[in-house]
Amino acid sequence: MEIILYRNTNVAGNFEEAIRASFPQITAYTSMTSFCTRLRHTPAQSAIIVLAAADEQELTTLISFRHLIEDSSIVLILPIKESVLLAKAHKLRPRFIGDLESGAHEVIAVIHKMLSREVELKEAEIGNDSVGFH
Repeated sequence: MEIILYRNTNVAGNFEEAIRASFPQITAYTSMTSFCTRLRHTPAQSAIIVLAAADEQELTTLISFRHLIEDSSIVLILPIKESVLLAKAHKLRPRFIGDLESGAHEVIAVIHKMLSREVELKEAEIGNDSVGFH
């Protein structure tokens, strides 16, 4: 399963370092233009997308591109957990919402859980496919 990170160059540098230490295969984007270009040309179906919004304006921009990531599992990192931001954040239908103040350990644990769940589902699929072929 592919892991994609978008973060503004001014935000979440420590998050990227911590996530990359646990998941070296992550693809990171620091430009909204390159991130959206990537999603338009290669859909991120069944990917884990980690989005670090710098502020409310950037979150609004990310929401405007939600059709490009609707088939992905979204992990959203907000600058702070504030009620206005949280209300907007749910428009992206994230699997998890963290914040910069909490650190990356929660995000890493969530990604590990998502990856292990994906492996379990694939193993179950393989098991179901082979049941009728004895």
